[in-house]
Amino acid sequence: MVMTAALPARKRGIGHFAAIALSAAAAVGFFMIVYPVAKTMMTNTVNAMQSAQQTVLNSTIGNST
Repeated sequence: MVMTAALPARKRGIGHFAAIALSAAAAVGFFMIVYPVAKTMMTNTVNAMQSAQQTVLNSTIGNST
């Protein structure tokens, strides 16, 4: 954000701060929605990878005997 010293403080009205607050709230809301979804997706991916690894391991051990 560029602070212009030439501008008087009064020129930056309530709208300026409202815009900042609104964008901050939007960012927070976005992360609150995205984070649990991403976390769930990661958990599912890790679980799937582990089960696949176990399957490969079992089939390898089963075939070698």
